[in-house]
Amino acid sequence: MRYLIFSILLIFQLSATEYYISAASTAGSPDGLTKATAWPTIQAAWTALDGVIQPVDIVNIYAGDYDIASPLNMPGSGNSTFRILFRAMEPGVKIFRSTDDLEPIFNLTLFWEFRGITIVKSNPLPYSTSSDNGIWDEIDDSIVFGCTISNRT
Repeated sequence: MRYLIFSILLIFQLSATEYYISAASTAGSPDGLTKATAWPTIQAAWTALDGVIQPVDIVNIYAGDYDIASPLNMPGSGNSTFRILFRAMEPGVKIFRSTDDLEPIFNLTLFWEFRGITIVKSNPLPYSTSSDNGIWDEIDDSIVFGCTISNRT
């Protein structure tokens, strides 16, 4: 009986909701639940996901240039068992800052995972807990995998 309850809880927790961001989106009322209704900007997604996103959820981002005007605080947190995944669905995802200050693009909360995204920022350092990088992970519990953090050209 204990194993049955554990299995049911595990299946419940592994039910990820996938969300979509596409710079090419022309959806009149985007809800981010499909590519056809994707949010056109990361800022729009973060506003909609604030307080909604859960551990194990996935944010898929399609190719395009995404200009972040000011640092983005993550809209939620994963946990030590299940992270929130932010991943490129195809090559060509470039996130950059149009301003030239030392603030990061993303201020991470707990347990996020970034995959396959290019972060372009003036004078970045390699990924670390320093705030002058493109990604700032103050607690150092998130994963950045297959991403590029580079100087603006």
